[in-house]
Amino acid sequence: MKVHREISKKRYFVAGIITILLFTTGLLLGMVFDYGRIQSLETAYQEYDLNYRSLQLQFNLLDTLDPTQGCLAFNTAISVAMKDLSQSLEDVETYKEVSNSQKTSFVNIQRKYVLDNIRYWAIVKQAKKICDINKLNILYFYSLNDCSDCVVQGTILTYLKQKYGESVLIFPINVVLLPIEPTIEFLTTSYNVSTYPTIVVGDEVYTEIVSKENLEDLLCETVTGVCEE
Repeated sequence: MKVHREISKKRYFVAGIITILLFTTGLLLGMVFDYGRIQSLETAYQEYDLNYRSLQLQFNLLDTLDPTQGCLAFNTAISVAMKDLSQSLEDVETYKEVSNSQKTSFVNIQRKYVLDNIRYWAIVKQAKKICDINKLNILYFYSLNDCSDCVVQGTILTYLKQKYGESVLIFPINVVLLPIEPTIEFLTTSYNVSTYPTIVVGDEVYTEIVSKENLEDLLCETVTGVCEE
């Protein structure tokens, strides 16, 4: 009986060691994987930051160049930059969970991308005063926390973007970051945003779900030629 008990103890001990090793290995692999994702997003962000600096410089040069050619180039640059940024923002939103060791880095990346979105929205808004930016410019405030209406509005905006492509520019602002990002608070205060979803088109604020039909009407009123038969 004593020998049997010793063997049983050894088995439990070995099983415990294996369990600890498997748990530790899984934890380390998760940390390595999260670190790789964070680094990938950081690298992409650096590129988008350079793209924004380039766009900002082009905007500053508009007054010194032929406005026709300058605005044409600026329009093209906006379309390219927004396509890349939109894809990267989707990648950021897919990372729901990261290991504790990477949470601070991930939150900082989320802030960077939201700030980039706001910077692009602002420069397009400014450029509309100089160039004929023939696009519908939408600032979209939403929350990922318990907001079923945000899901509905997001689906409608995705449909609009897929149907009309470069004629629609959507700048999503995740208000979950509001407590830690002052610029979001500045915008929500400026536009008196207190419920979600809220969209801003031009200087008009819409605090309830805007239907597909109403958004298409706004598009037809704002963007020349897109609704012509």
